[in-house]
Amino acid sequence: MHTSHERVTSPAPERAARRGEHQALSALGRPEPIAGAGPRLAWMLAAAGLGAGLAWMLAAQARMLRQFEASSRARIGAHFTLREEAIPEAFRTMRPWRTLKLVQATTRVYHADARARVTTLDLRALGLMRVATLLICPANAYAFPLLSLDLVCAGPVRLAAIELIAPTAAQRAVAELDAAHLRLWRDQLASLRTRLPAEWERPFLLDSSVIGATNWRQDQALLSALDGYLCTYLALLAQARPVPAAEEAAVREGLEAYVENLLTLGGPAAEGFKPIVGAERHRAFVRGVMFGLEKGSGAMPARTLVPRTSPTLTS
Repeated sequence: MHTSHERVTSPAPERAARRGEHQALSALGRPEPIAGAGPRLAWMLAAAGLGAGLAWMLAAQARMLRQFEASSRARIGAHFTLREEAIPEAFRTMRPWRTLKLVQATTRVYHADARARVTTLDLRALGLMRVATLLICPANAYAFPLLSLDLVCAGPVRLAAIELIAPTAAQRAVAELDAAHLRLWRDQLASLRTRLPAEWERPFLLDSSVIGATNWRQDQALLSALDGYLCTYLALLAQARPVPAAEEAAVREGLEAYVENLLTLGGPAAEGFKPIVGAERHRAFVRGVMFGLEKGSGAMPARTLVPRTSPTLTS
């Protein structure tokens, strides 16, 4: 029994020596931890995730605006021939030092046959926000309401403003004949977190107008509603008939009043361009370029646009 017990039990000094060897070998295969490696790795992973998220967000913005611009141009082209109006070069592409060249705006003006004047604005700010504006001003002779479509993409947020502008009773009467068609598309945007327009602007807007916010998950639904609204509006504009000269003059006066209010009391689209074009040229830009109220706002002859493979309203 004693001999057997000695075979299974090692003397204490030998056991201690073997433990020391195991510890030494383990230490050789286990490098010392680097101080602060855990937090640094966490920050690196967070930065990588943030960068990937930002890239995806910007790609989603660009994709949505490309679809909006391409579909808008296609819808207008289905009813009218677009001819580009030459505007002052200073207003075509603006990237002023006063904004540290962090903001760029592109403006184009077209004539849709003799029916309407179409202005497109493309604003890019800080590489993170995009604003696309489509403004359709029918010829005064048709006493038809104006249409302003604004689509703002700021990070995951989307802001849409569909404004049907009717400064005169004649324009409101024309619009009311087919208001039900436009309200159908307004109702498609019922999920938007709606906002009220400026108080001064409310008498000028028809009740089929809507201003509201949503997020990127609703991009396709928002694009569908904007496309349907524009398509309906253009079909109605194409069927509009000329009005008597007295009503035409009233439409001109009503538009003058609306634009003057816009300049003095402010509006998102007009005010947004003020720091870009400069206070001294702001009035000329809004009156002449956006609404075509100044004579000679497009001094050079217009040219017919050649269809593109990937059409966009703003180039």
